[in-house]
Amino acid sequence: KKILEKESISFEDAAIRNISKIADGSMRDALSVAEQCISHGDNNISYENICKILCLMPSEKINEIVEKIILDDANTLMELIDQMYYQSADFKYILEEIISIFHQTAIYKVTNTVVSNTYIKSVKNLAKKYNEEEIQILYQVGVTSMRDIEYAPDYKSGFEMSIIRMMMFLPFNSESQIKYSKSEPLIDEKEKFVAEKLNGRFAMMG
Repeated sequence: KKILEKESISFEDAAIRNISKIADGSMRDALSVAEQCISHGDNNISYENICKILCLMPSEKINEIVEKIILDDANTLMELIDQMYYQSADFKYILEEIISIFHQTAIYKVTNTVVSNTYIKSVKNLAKKYNEEEIQILYQVGVTSMRDIEYAPDYKSGFEMSIIRMMMFLPFNSESQIKYSKSEPLIDEKEKFVAEKLNGRFAMMG
């Protein structure tokens, strides 16, 4: 921030947070990304430009994914993932952001404090639906999936499996479930959906 202010370059705080996260402590990487954004943004570093240049999904799209997980809407989730694939999305980054949201939700459940306003809607909705133990399950599934995604055929399929795990590993008799859906798919219906999805893809490959 000090360098940008000194050079009289305008910026958005959300964009700077993304640059810091992507650079992971490397000043050289942070400056390199910042230079790309400046050249594409007419001396302005915006959150929108960061997402475009680095093929990152905007926060509203990640909030939408979390919303569909809460609503247990597997069909729409798979459609969203397909759309993101054709937009050259970084699925590993998206998974990292979702894990961060689960982490923020766990903190919110204990302290009633939201760490970041970027995902405040997702954090509060997750906190309404799931208890502390269920949030921990979601977090652990996400962290395990982050490790497994490196061994998947591609990041898209690894991300799809992580979402499926999140939806299938949670208990379905939670009282909070009633707040969001009157009719909830049974686990065998979910398994049937996943099987049909995979069988359709294998048929296309054949």
